[in-house]
Amino acid sequence: MAKAKKEESNVVVVDTNAMKKEVMDYVDLEMDKRIEKSVTEKVKKEFLEEIDKANRRLIREKNRKILIKNIFLLLFFALILFLTYLLYTEHYFDQFFHPVESKEEVVEKTEKKEEVEEVHEPTLEELKGEYASYLNDYVLSDQSAYLEDFYQGNLTDEIKNYFSLNSMNFEKLEVEDDYHVIDQSSLGDACSHLFGKGCKEVSFDYNGNKVRYFDKLESYVTNRLLEKGNTSISREIIDIKVEGKKVVITTVEGIIYDGYIYSVYPYESVGEYFEDGIINYPINKVIYTFEDQKLVQIEKG
Repeated sequence: MAKAKKEESNVVVVDTNAMKKEVMDYVDLEMDKRIEKSVTEKVKKEFLEEIDKANRRLIREKNRKILIKNIFLLLFFALILFLTYLLYTEHYFDQFFHPVESKEEVVEKTEKKEEVEEVHEPTLEELKGEYASYLNDYVLSDQSAYLEDFYQGNLTDEIKNYFSLNSMNFEKLEVEDDYHVIDQSSLGDACSHLFGKGCKEVSFDYNGNKVRYFDKLESYVTNRLLEKGNTSISREIIDIKVEGKKVVITTVEGIIYDGYIYSVYPYESVGEYFEDGIINYPINKVIYTFEDQKLVQIEKG
């Protein structure tokens, strides 16, 4: 019994309240440190972000000022160039690079310039020398069946074929017994040369000789061998007008026979001929219009 009491007297009594307080104090201290650290990092981050925003605003403002400055400089230089150009067009700088001309030199230069600028109006004879040859392939026989159409200003397909054949070399035409065979392409080429596009394959009369077109042969066939037609029609050019590629030639045309002059169509005497040219006689007047050297129109004058 005495031994048991002795053992109880050796037990260590622990103060739990003090221990709890010590633990709580430690926990509070650690929490304070963590909160302080978190707040410090957040403040530091926000501060750095504000610094970055401020820097970006400064950079934008600086770039804007530089841009405005550059725009003003460009406008300024453009204005200088424009004013310089105006002065140049007014020959302001000539006085710095060229000696001053005397009044006599200025007058002489002006007179020479006016002489150069004068437009030379060609005479009828000069125009004939250049354009009279246009009419060479458009010669109609006084025996042709197309006199009325021609002198009424009708440029028919038959007349086009007539002139086309008349412009060809008869010695090169194909001969079959007692008639000629004319290839369609050959006559077509001649027609295109004289009139451009629009030539048609139609039969026609050549000074009393029938020239018939056959589709199957793609050729024209005559009823006998042809001879190059001649004409007694006299032609004289009385006017030529040139407008770009268009050339308009006006002629008078008549027939001189046995001391008298006759109109071509209708065939009738208009007076005695005195070998003074046919211009002053009341005979047929024809107006030929060419474009690119091709006959495009005949008009009764």
